[in-house]
Amino acid sequence: MDKVVEIPDGKYMDPRTTPGIIVLDSLGNRHQQTFGLLRNYMQAEAHSRLGVSVGTLAVGKYAKVPLQNNLCDCGVFLLHYVEEFVKDPAGFVAMALGAVSMRGWFASQDMRAKRKRLLALAARLADEHKPPPAPDC
Repeated sequence: MDKVVEIPDGKYMDPRTTPGIIVLDSLGNRHQQTFGLLRNYMQAEAHSRLGVSVGTLAVGKYAKVPLQNNLCDCGVFLLHYVEEFVKDPAGFVAMALGAVSMRGWFASQDMRAKRKRLLALAARLADEHKPPPAPDC
């Protein structure tokens, strides 16, 4: 993420002080039930691990991410989100939690190239880790 994003006043939730749930769904689906389950899980973990009682957690947010144009690139999109998050966690979360559309963040064509790179990487790693051929008896 090499972009500087302006977040409108009043639309920013500080992820360091406001726990929240971000859905990055490149198919554009809604997951209302999932928000409740994750909220309950986060509250139980905070109580179990930290011994604290967490009040109401921030409402879950659907990040306005680029949408895939097929049903097979979910994993490629997920890997791309992880790569971008690792590059700049605070910036990524700020964009996702803010009222900023990430739809123009990258093009679907970028995913085609990423898929090809991942396939080449998987083939190379498979070749590097092939067991030696069994000796003929």
